[in-house]
Amino acid sequence: MTKLIFAGHFLTTIFELEVDGKTERAIPRDYQLDVVKDHPIHVDFLRLKPGSRLRLEVPVHFINHEAAPGIKRGGALNVVYHSIELWVPADDIPEAITAI
Repeated sequence: MTKLIFAGHFLTTIFELEVDGKTERAIPRDYQLDVVKDHPIHVDFLRLKPGSRLRLEVPVHFINHEAAPGIKRGGALNVVYHSIELWVPADDIPEAITAI
């Protein structure tokens, strides 16, 4: 679980969990880490029904900013939001939003 959390995209990844002998699709909603050792203590999952939609944070990646005229003249890219909250179908969660 530690590798999954620290690899990124953990909170936007759908898992198949076995509950009472049945396989259920679920997405992590939150997790708690040990304050000293930094390993996972607890993970909250949300069960997904077929056709369900989710509200979640998706990271924003900026491309081609070094080609912008203002940055070429010494300006800087000021990123206000590193992620955007989206309302998406559970089967179509984007890994990231690309902004130019």
